[in-house]
Amino acid sequence: MVVLQKLSILAEPMRFAFFISFFITIYCSAQERYPYVAHHSDEIKTIAFSPDAAYVVSGGWDSKILVHRADSTRELVQTVRNHRGAINTLTFSRDGKQLISGGQDGNLQVYTFDSAYFDAVNSDTTLSIGSQINKLIYGPGMRMLFCAKDDGELIAFDLVKLKPRTIKTNRPITAVAVAVDRMTYFIANESDVVIRQYDLFGKVKKEYIGHQNDITDLLVTLDRKFLISSSKDKTVRIWNILTGKEVHLWANHTWFVTDIDSDPFGQFLVSAGLDGVVNFYDIKSKELLDSFHLDGYKINAVSWSPDNASIAAAAHPDGVTNPSGYFVLPTGLKKRKIVLPKSVDIAELKTKNAERELQKEWDKALREQDRQEAMEDETSSDAGSKRKNRINKKKLLEKTEQVEVTIEDDE
Repeated sequence: MVVLQKLSILAEPMRFAFFISFFITIYCSAQERYPYVAHHSDEIKTIAFSPDAAYVVSGGWDSKILVHRADSTRELVQTVRNHRGAINTLTFSRDGKQLISGGQDGNLQVYTFDSAYFDAVNSDTTLSIGSQINKLIYGPGMRMLFCAKDDGELIAFDLVKLKPRTIKTNRPITAVAVAVDRMTYFIANESDVVIRQYDLFGKVKKEYIGHQNDITDLLVTLDRKFLISSSKDKTVRIWNILTGKEVHLWANHTWFVTDIDSDPFGQFLVSAGLDGVVNFYDIKSKELLDSFHLDGYKINAVSWSPDNASIAAAAHPDGVTNPSGYFVLPTGLKKRKIVLPKSVDIAELKTKNAERELQKEWDKALREQDRQEAMEDETSSDAGSKRKNRINKKKLLEKTEQVEVTIEDDE
């Protein structure tokens, strides 16, 4: 009996050592297979490739935005600290010239992004939104910004006219997607399994029913025919936007699906989950092309490289607080050439818009003046001659930015 007790006592540290060894084996095996870049001091919540695929930008619970080179060096080139609290979302303009972030502090941070400078990311503007920002989407035309908030509001903000348009819902927004035409919005709310489609004026046009738990992400295909959703119910689903019906379901995860992303042409889809699995699908054929099993990690966010070469998967090791990072996973697809769209000069558009608004006010003032003078003419005894003189004096043959030419009638 004494011998058995001694053996039992000795077995405890051996069992503990076995589990530690097992965890280290799993932890190292994933890192040996794929590059793992770990410079965050807490979990990553959002990750994105720059539009030219030259950088990977990530933000997380440590309140930091980290900028890494996307080449083989994986060099950390910049750390940005402008937020208080977790950074929930990042988005680039399509030309790669602007980066925008949002998070728990309710601040929307606008940065210029230019690798020609020593610091690629430079703060431009800070906007206080008043509620936690859960998702940001930069419109394809690069003049609209969509901001989903924890108070249930989706704000569509025109960066040129500086005018917001708000759609109000009754719960925190967990996922949002905007159609390419910017006329249709898809919103999912916390503790709600229904996806709702809204029009430009905030009216619910359709509901998509099928998920069994909270929706975590949404995206619309480029042809505007399909909506794709991910959920805590461990599934990824495709919906026909015209009919509102589910057309396909992928159930390849064993725990919450946290994030989805697609390639720039909408041919491929990638999903990530807390089960440590990253799945890679063909959207048209609905085929599961590949799975990456990152054992010992949970995946919080995922981003598809614009050149189709790789996937960045924000991964946090189980049972470890610090550090946290992301894996670089190969797609196996042919690398494509990236052609960025022509940049949009928001400042120039703002100036032109201001000039148009000023011209509208001027025209309005002239119409009002004409109306007042006409009323005065009607009450005057020589109304006919006054009206004729006034019209003659306002014949304009040409108006330019430099000079206004007026031709007076011969007496």
